[in-house]
Amino acid sequence: MDSSTFYQSILASGLIPPETLAKIATFIQKRTIGTVSTLDSILFDISAVEPVSLEQLQRPPKLKKIFKHESILTTTNKKQTAFNPADATLDASADEHKDHTPEEMQLADELIRQGFLNRWQAEQLLEGKTKFSLGEYRIVDAIGKGGYGYVFLGRNVSQEHYTAIKVLPITKATPELSRRFMHEIEVQKELRHPNLVRFIESGQDGNVDYMVHEFMDGGDLRSLLRHDAILPLDTATTIIAQIARAVQYLHENGIIHRDIKPANILLSSDGTAKLIDLGLSALIDVPQTAPNQNGNQNGNDDDDSSSRPLDSSLITSGRVAGTVDYMAPDQLRNPYRPVPSWDIYSLGCTLYQMLTGTVPFPLNDTQEKFRAKLNEEPKDARIYNQAIPYDIADLLRSMLSLQRNYVLTSAGAVADRLDAWTPSEGLARGVKF
Repeated sequence: MDSSTFYQSILASGLIPPETLAKIATFIQKRTIGTVSTLDSILFDISAVEPVSLEQLQRPPKLKKIFKHESILTTTNKKQTAFNPADATLDASADEHKDHTPEEMQLADELIRQGFLNRWQAEQLLEGKTKFSLGEYRIVDAIGKGGYGYVFLGRNVSQEHYTAIKVLPITKATPELSRRFMHEIEVQKELRHPNLVRFIESGQDGNVDYMVHEFMDGGDLRSLLRHDAILPLDTATTIIAQIARAVQYLHENGIIHRDIKPANILLSSDGTAKLIDLGLSALIDVPQTAPNQNGNQNGNDDDDSSSRPLDSSLITSGRVAGTVDYMAPDQLRNPYRPVPSWDIYSLGCTLYQMLTGTVPFPLNDTQEKFRAKLNEEPKDARIYNQAIPYDIADLLRSMLSLQRNYVLTSAGAVADRLDAWTPSEGLARGVKF
C-alpha cells in the first residue's frame, strides 16, 4: 500500500470532514501529479493545512490511553493487531498483517499528530479497513476486549452522546457465546437502576451482533486497582455501596449476577460506579437441572450444599460459571442453584481487594484456591492494611465467612453498613479516576 492508497482509504472512511479532505487533496495533488512524491513534500503539504479543532471534528472525550498520542513510527518493527467492527479480528496472525512503507507510516503519524485521526483509526486505515460504523452508530475508537469479543466507543449519527458498543465477532460466535450474548440483551431490556450501566439497544450489522450501552468515561475498577493497588477507604466504600444497591435491585427482580468483580464495575468522572455484564446472570431459586451420576437430569437438591464435597468435574468441565477469585464457596459446591449470597460474597472479595491489594485467597493453583475457599476463612483484612477500621474488617468477615449464621443476608444490608463510611458528597468530592 502506498501513500496514495492510504489516502484513498481515508476518503472511503469518511473520518475527516470533506472540506478538510479537500484541502489536503489539493496540496497533495499539486505536489504529486506528474512527479514522484517524496516524504518531505507530503508532510509539508499536510502541515500546511490548518488542523481542524476538536469541536469541528466532533472528537470524543479525551480518554486515558485512547487518545494519548503515541507515534506509530515507534512500532514499525512490531506486528500490530488492530480490530474493526466488520471482522473484530484482534487475534490476527502476523501473516495477516500488512507491511507498511516508512513513507505511509510517517504520513499516518503526522495525521495523528495534527489531530486529523486518532491512533486506532490510523491503524485501521493502514490495514485498508474503511468501515467505521455499526448500524446507526459511527465507531470512533476501540475501548477494549470483553468476555465475548470487543468493545468500541461509538456515537449515534443523529445524537450527541457517546456510547459503548459490545460486539460479538463472527470468529467467536460459538453457540454458547451467542446464547450468553442474547441472554444478556434480554435480561437488560427491562432493568433500570442508577448503578447499573444503562442498556440502550441491540442490533445486527451484516453477520455481527452488537449491543449498545451508555458510555462510562472512567474505565473499570480493575484498571484503577492496577494503578493504585490499595484505594482510600472513602473511595472503596462509596464504590461498593453503589454496586451493592444495584445488586439488591437485581435480587429484588429475581436475578443473580454471578460474576461481580472489578472488571465488571465501571466508573464515571462524576463519581458514579455502575455494574455491567449480565451474560452469566441466572434466576434466583430456580434450580438448574444438574446431571446425576447416572447421566439423568435431576432438579431436586434439598440437602445442605455446605456439607457437599467439591465435585472436581464441575471445574474441569467448565460448568462452574464465574471468576475463581471472586466466586463463593456455595457457587463451587452447587452451581445449579443460584442464591443471593453468591453475589454478596463476590462483593466482599472485591472490597477486600480494594482495601488490601490482594484477593482473599491469593494462590496460583486453581484447585488449591477452590479448596481454600471451601475449607478456610480468609485472613483478617487488617493483616494487610492496619488502617482498615475494625467495623469494615468485621463487615468483610460477615460477607466472606463460611459460617452461615454470621453471613449478611442481603446486598442492601451491605450498602447500609457502608453508608457510615461513605462521604455525603460521594465520589464527586474530588476523588479522581
